[in-house]
Amino acid sequence: MKTLSLRTKAISTWIVLVPLLILFMVVGILVWRQRDLNIRSKELLDVAWTKYETGDQEGAIGICNQVLTTVAVTPRAYYVRGRAYVEQGKLALAMQDFNKAIQLNDQYAEAYCARAIIHRRDGDYDRAISEINKARELGLDEVSFYYSLGLVYEDRGELDNALQMLNNALKLNPDSYKPYAAIGSVYWHKGAFDLCVEYCTKAIEKNPAAAPSYYNRARAYHCLRAYDLAIPDYTAAIDRGLRPAKAFYHRGEAYLEKGIWDAAIADFKKALEIQPDFSEARTKLDRALRLSQARDS
Repeated sequence: MKTLSLRTKAISTWIVLVPLLILFMVVGILVWRQRDLNIRSKELLDVAWTKYETGDQEGAIGICNQVLTTVAVTPRAYYVRGRAYVEQGKLALAMQDFNKAIQLNDQYAEAYCARAIIHRRDGDYDRAISEINKARELGLDEVSFYYSLGLVYEDRGELDNALQMLNNALKLNPDSYKPYAAIGSVYWHKGAFDLCVEYCTKAIEKNPAAAPSYYNRARAYHCLRAYDLAIPDYTAAIDRGLRPAKAFYHRGEAYLEKGIWDAAIADFKKALEIQPDFSEARTKLDRALRLSQARDS
């Protein structure tokens, strides 16, 4: 009887332990799999961010889509994809992604700061500043805080305030190209074209892939009538993914000033292909066609 009782207890113990062991194994497998997914997600999104920073927005979006559909639904995937959409001018899609990132993580400081980009482009500067302040409360680094405020002030036309904020960012992180690029843009708006060239050149030295720096320097060269310098910079900006109608339009203007009619015509046509209601491009195209025909007659 004693032997039977011990056997019964042993069986009872195993009945209790086996499900627990199975549960621990399942939990362990799930934890390991989640860790593997997190690592995979981070690796892919690091690549997506690099593509975003080097102007390959389609590549960045493609990787984010891959992460969201096959790896994991993460706030960062929405954030990175949203930033790529901003560069493509798809602001409604960008805002949707930033909102989703915040829904998944309401402490995501960078996502609030990114929403400020949309509000700034919509001309809602007070709301943009509110988003930036919220991001700072959540731990946004000071460089990004000053830099983002500087961009808002620039768009609002408060150029001296913009320079103050951007110089604060530059002092905190002199190795970043972004404050140099933004300061160059402010100087262009102030009509200080030599200073614009100086700061854009520093931005390009720190990040040769940054298309806006080439574009802003090209505009400064253009205003200085240095067309031989402006044209290669417009081309560099376009080759690096900056392809709004104005980029082709301004390069076309530079070609027009140099008397290179065929290149000017091609650029004005491209500008109109991108933006059919671009009346200035239509006017310049007509002029370039007349000059080209006069040359050939």
